[in-house]
Amino acid sequence: MKGVCRCGTMIVNTRKRPPRRTKKEDRLLNAKANAQEIRIDFLLTEMTKLTDAMNMKWGIDRLIDLVSDETRQRYAQAVANLWTAFDEQDEDGVKEHSQVCLRGLQFLDQEAERLGNTELPDCFDVECDDFHAVVVTDNRIWPVIKQKRPDVRIYNTREVAYIIDQFEQRNGVLTEIKDHFKGAEILEIKTRKDIDHDDPIPF
Repeated sequence: MKGVCRCGTMIVNTRKRPPRRTKKEDRLLNAKANAQEIRIDFLLTEMTKLTDAMNMKWGIDRLIDLVSDETRQRYAQAVANLWTAFDEQDEDGVKEHSQVCLRGLQFLDQEAERLGNTELPDCFDVECDDFHAVVVTDNRIWPVIKQKRPDVRIYNTREVAYIIDQFEQRNGVLTEIKDHFKGAEILEIKTRKDIDHDDPIPF
């Protein structure tokens, strides 16, 4: 299906984003690309650069949620017009509408700042012994965190919930403890070989 990316059970409509430059001139990657396709691909260079810059600043595809409904609809129409020209391999149309989208994306950036959207969603540093990671509440901001802290491992809250769920399914005693001892805190997890079997309460 054109413009649709399936990620697990989630379906992402990539056509909400402008088309990207895909290096059609590279014969190893795009051996069948013709001259017109290559020219059109080059016309998307600046759009791709600015889109990536906005994703690094605001988070992936997050900027569109930080502006007014009117601005959002106008930009969506501009993107739709660019996709139409792209699908029809209309070189002049791609040139015209990519410039409209460029100006539109710049306007979105300015409006988001004008509306006071300067802070990213919450993220939390978590540490345990030698383990260190950052947990984000909105996975779209991971490029921003990664740019500032390239060595840190990043999880989102959904991933953390999934990990806990899978762990509890394999370790029923943890669920029992949490259900029956309110406020109980996990301080250490031992494997079977680590357990002192002379301890009357080995867990």
